[in-house]
Amino acid sequence: MSAIAVGELDARDILAAVTPGGGKSLLPVLAAVRLISAGLVERIC
Repeated sequence: MSAIAVGELDARDILAAVTPGGGKSLLPVLAAVRLISAGLVERIC
């Protein structure tokens, strides 16, 4: 996620394979915070 936020990687889709109890709900929240603070996105649906 850091590479996307600083512009080193031009990814549009991210797929995360996470086991049960592995933090599937936390991952998009962390990604949203990084991408919004970097000014790459305005909002997450």
